[in-house]
Amino acid sequence: MIRAQLFSQMSPREFEDAVAQLFRKLGYEVEQTPYSNDGGKDAILWKDNKKFVIECKRYSKGQLTGRRDLQILVAAKHDVQADGALFISTGRFARTAIEYARENHITLYDGDHLPILVNQAFAEDSTMPHARVMCDLCGEIVEFDIFSNAPAIKTCSKLHEVVCDISLGDLNVATSLRTPVCPVHGVPMRPMTKSWREFWGCPEYPRCRESVPFKMASRIDPPESA
Repeated sequence: MIRAQLFSQMSPREFEDAVAQLFRKLGYEVEQTPYSNDGGKDAILWKDNKKFVIECKRYSKGQLTGRRDLQILVAAKHDVQADGALFISTGRFARTAIEYARENHITLYDGDHLPILVNQAFAEDSTMPHARVMCDLCGEIVEFDIFSNAPAIKTCSKLHEVVCDISLGDLNVATSLRTPVCPVHGVPMRPMTKSWREFWGCPEYPRCRESVPFKMASRIDPPESA
């Protein structure tokens, strides 16, 4: 099972971007909302002619999401006339929140169930993020899958032990140096999808419509065979 702590190490913005990318990998068209004043939703999803709203909370493992947060999401669902709603948290849901979600048909993913979603999205995926770690003894590069069940310890060809302690937070998925900067607002852009077209967009979208063609390979170093 994928280590859930990878997500808890992200910043809230990185977590929103990572969750949006999960659903893109699952076949959804995803439009992320502005990071602030988002109207109670972090993204709008489309799949099979149905619309969904999604809210993400990067909480600590024991932090609870209550009924009030879900009520805000339901209001956002009604505002955009969505068919369903999903709430993703790295923490846990209070009993009242779980009961409210059941009554209002909200799909919940907490810190224990989020790895299942990640496995579904990235199963057998050759574009899975990779990290390349150098052996301290001989300098050989050893490759690790970041979203992987594989051990975080490998051996190089000379049988030296190589440890990968790199997380998605360390790779800084959302704001790496190769992430383009909005020419108008001067802030790192983020991945977006519109009408099945992937691109880098300004966080101030839709007020700012600056965009750059999107290539996932530019965000993280690709494997040597790519």
